[in-house]
Amino acid sequence: MEILYPFSKMGLGNHPRLPRAWQILQSKKDADVRYILDNAPGQALLKPGKRGEANKRITFYAMLTKKLCTTQETA
Repeated sequence: MEILYPFSKMGLGNHPRLPRAWQILQSKKDADVRYILDNAPGQALLKPGKRGEANKRITFYAMLTKKLCTTQETA
């Protein structure tokens, strides 16, 4: 998602080199359509959550990234 968000924000979410990144993002989704935190820095000021569990911030940014990409398609 760290790659997809800025590309989607710039209107390049459908770049020909990004399909694999979108597939990886989709693979991080659980059955409840929430996204799993798979990496967190050890020395973070704010605790992002537990690795391997659904995370509301990750879910928010994943959905925002997808929305930005689809918004750019229709514009």
